[in-house]
Amino acid sequence: QRLCVNTPQLGTAASPSTSFLLGKVKNGASAEDVAQLVRTICREIDIALSPIVGRRGLAGLLRRSLVLSGTRHPWLASCSESFDLNTDLVALTAALSEQTSQTAAIGGGLLLEEFHLLLTSLVGSSLTDRLLRTVWANFLSGPSASDSPQ
Repeated sequence: QRLCVNTPQLGTAASPSTSFLLGKVKNGASAEDVAQLVRTICREIDIALSPIVGRRGLAGLLRRSLVLSGTRHPWLASCSESFDLNTDLVALTAALSEQTSQTAAIGGGLLLEEFHLLLTSLVGSSLTDRLLRTVWANFLSGPSASDSPQ
């Protein structure tokens, strides 16, 4: 079951990830803040899933997620060519940072949603939820992307 929020400017419904990132933007987060938050989430996904699917497997899932989200946001598709976790998270962060804060939030949220849907299609929703439980809990309850470091 997906919780969706209407995004009239796109004529679509937003995933929880997108809604969360758009909330950060509404509270003053910049595109760079959103980009860093998405990068952090990808690193947490790496920590959670690499022991299970391997780094190459995870890179393949993220690459496919970038291709799928790139159908609506072509600037994301350009990050998908031979995706490598070590170097291409930097490219993804740069691509998100170059957008407006709202576009970065929508694109980053779509990428995370596509990743979640892809993993769910491979292993089922119950296992996906268990594998990513801590990632999503940290993501949704962590400090704001616009909070300054203490």
